[in-house]
Amino acid sequence: MDNGFIRLARALKALGPTAVKGSTNPHFRSGYVKLPDLLEFVRPELEKEDLILTQPLMDLGRPDVIGVQTMIIDAHTGNMLISSCLAIPTRCEKTDKQGNVVICIDPQKATSAVTYARRTGLTSLLGIGEKDDDGNTASTNDGKGKAAASTSDIFDV
Repeated sequence: MDNGFIRLARALKALGPTAVKGSTNPHFRSGYVKLPDLLEFVRPELEKEDLILTQPLMDLGRPDVIGVQTMIIDAHTGNMLISSCLAIPTRCEKTDKQGNVVICIDPQKATSAVTYARRTGLTSLLGIGEKDDDGNTASTNDGKGKAAASTSDIFDV
């Protein structure tokens, strides 16, 4: 019997619980796995089992948020076996020298956040452990410990 979930279980077993960290965040001296290294780690095992990994950007119906969806698709049937989606704020608010609130869109931070979300989504979806503390590039912290957007800002909760 050709079952995509059995093949996914075999791939997960072959991957093991931890990805090898090959990079260091110079600002925080913390270890992490770069996205290309993580993809190089997981793709061969998924491909052996005829499983397709894809991570498209998703329109979440709001102009200030995009989603990064991570999906594992069964190449035999085309069925999605497992997926997750992370929402990323695409805008921030800053105060200028006159005290006016200015809405900004920073493409570099958005791109960094997408890369971070792809890595985080993939490790989460496949159950790969990674001690993460390098998300500061993608973070939009105001320097006072307050994040620019909370989950309640992104979703109506």
